[in-house]
Amino acid sequence: MYDCNSILKLALFLFSNIKNEIKETLEMGVMGWIIIGAIAGWIASMFTRNDKQMGAGLNIIVGIIGGFIGGFVMNLIGGSGITGFNVWSLLVATVGAVILLMIVNALKRKR
Repeated sequence: MYDCNSILKLALFLFSNIKNEIKETLEMGVMGWIIIGAIAGWIASMFTRNDKQMGAGLNIIVGIIGGFIGGFVMNLIGGSGITGFNVWSLLVATVGAVILLMIVNALKRKR
């Protein structure tokens, strides 16, 4: 069974990661997120073979959500998440978008 201290430490760790992601999101700006999201979503859709089913709008949405997922994963393994409008942030968002599309594809196959 889990004790209260370990649960509290985990909650604080997760909250601090989410707080950092929100701060970095605000620093990059809306246009930066749209551009990074579009490119990351497009690369991820090609990697997962969803590119024929997705348009530009869905690529942007998948890329932006992927940025949050990728940032969370990178923080869990000790790396940095989205750091601004740069190649590292594009890589992080792409990894997160691939994870998201793999989950979506797995759920679609179950139906």
